[in-house]
Amino acid sequence: MRNKGFTLIELVVVIVILGILAVVAAPKFMGLQREARIADLKGLEGSLKAANEMVYAKAAMKGLEHSSFFEINTSENNILINGKRVDLNYGYIKPLASNLKSILDINDGDWNIKATGTIYGPVYMTPKTASAFNAKDSEGIKKLNCYLSYSFPRGGTSWNIPQYKLETSGC
Repeated sequence: MRNKGFTLIELVVVIVILGILAVVAAPKFMGLQREARIADLKGLEGSLKAANEMVYAKAAMKGLEHSSFFEINTSENNILINGKRVDLNYGYIKPLASNLKSILDINDGDWNIKATGTIYGPVYMTPKTASAFNAKDSEGIKKLNCYLSYSFPRGGTSWNIPQYKLETSGC
């Protein structure tokens, strides 16, 4: 009577083949996480740019496209989008964490959004899956090099257009 089963050599061969597959496949899956974080940031950048264009159009209809947050009382230099107040700077979204959360309809569970505390920004945003998500302040996010920043040029210029910076080297 013969026992049916696998020999030790057959088991070793199967384990070696699985090991080789794991070594080949693992780096590809690791790269997918990085690409997903970068895609999240690029998607957020596109959403922010589109929101800014919509906000600017509505601000222009109210005659607020030439008003900085220095010139007009904040209570007057804003518009309502979907019932939410959006503070403005030259018709664009003012760089405040609360402002961006409101207009983009994002929350702290999915994004870490930290402002530098200046009126020009920048505001740093990083996705939940990035190591920078656990950073306590904007400097912590900036050091980890996986963020989207949103700001205005300092001092106000004739080109008061918001600046977007996408940093993905640490994602």
